[in-house]
Amino acid sequence: MTHIVIGDFCVFKHGDKVRIGQVLQFAKLGRKGKGQKAVISSYKSSYAPVESDFGIICTWYDEIEEIHGSYKMKQSDATYYPLDTYICTLTTSSFMQHESGKNIIPFESSLFVPPTDGILTLTKQSCDYIKHVDSTIIIQEEESASEPNKTAKLWVKLGKAFVLTDKEKFIITGGKKLNDLHVTAANIILKGMFPNLNGLQTSNCQYKRPLENSANAIQIIHIEGDHWAVISSLNCDVNEVNYYDSIYSDLPATAEEIILKLFPEESGHNGIKVNVIACPKQNGATDCGLYAIAFCTSLCHNIDPVTILYAQDEMRLHLVESIEKKKLEPFPIKRKRRVTSPVQTSKLICLCPSCSKGEGEELTLWVQCEQCHKWFHDSCVPIYDRNEKWLCEICLK
Repeated sequence: MTHIVIGDFCVFKHGDKVRIGQVLQFAKLGRKGKGQKAVISSYKSSYAPVESDFGIICTWYDEIEEIHGSYKMKQSDATYYPLDTYICTLTTSSFMQHESGKNIIPFESSLFVPPTDGILTLTKQSCDYIKHVDSTIIIQEEESASEPNKTAKLWVKLGKAFVLTDKEKFIITGGKKLNDLHVTAANIILKGMFPNLNGLQTSNCQYKRPLENSANAIQIIHIEGDHWAVISSLNCDVNEVNYYDSIYSDLPATAEEIILKLFPEESGHNGIKVNVIACPKQNGATDCGLYAIAFCTSLCHNIDPVTILYAQDEMRLHLVESIEKKKLEPFPIKRKRRVTSPVQTSKLICLCPSCSKGEGEELTLWVQCEQCHKWFHDSCVPIYDRNEKWLCEICLK
């Protein structure tokens, strides 16, 4: 979920007018009877989620018609505007000092230059982004008593049956966390572009169906904490996969479970080695799905994600345009990266539920429980009679 913080410079859509506001204060909004939304309680926190139940007071900047990209400060009023008018947050590097076009701050810079003499000027890149988002933003309507189940409008159709609606588009342009529909759309597009690659199946199958062919496979997976990551066997040795994660530096437990389900044959015998790759990390908590699609796209195009730093502020626009074109090109990059080692850590995992073997052990003998049908390493279970049916300790209870 997207949040904004007091002091942020944000872009809002009020009617047909785009305004920039520096956030001063929040309040909780609600209805009294059948009337319009009004303040029902104060909200003392320094940040708030972008939801229609919250309102803000800002110092407003309205665009100067004669000077494109320049905004002049207006007097603040006491009206709380609902946060569902929010379009995006401007990074501090979006601003330029207004001195007759001089002292331009490069977009890549992390420096912040406050508005000068009440005038705020944006870089061309910021103006283009706002223009694009403004043209695609879905203004959230109030619920209609006559049409309580009003259906969303079609945005894109992929293949014969898969569709994305304007709701999915708003999630991308509104800075929200991507869901399985966005990931499936990316999989469909990439599968059409790279038919010789394996994997790229819907995340709904990750616990149900192994990959039909695990060689040269790429798969976006959904793990604990509503998080997205990528596994790949491209350029890997036998019984080895790479794990790409834009947040975690260790292998989460649910990622282990999914890998074992997707690569059951490789997970047997000597186990499967998982390399946690030192890939670029995201800023914030909402872009893991975006980065997972970016990693997957780079790998499909034979680009190592370790070697690049993505331009995070351009990635959502790129994804929208790519879905509309039904073609996923590599995501915009900010610069190249140099890392000492592409692998942060490696871990050996296997199917055996009670396995305590470490990396390097020879694990070749297996026994299957006759009741639950799970496989165990022969050396991990108590001594048993090989001529009789065997039940694991759980099924014996």
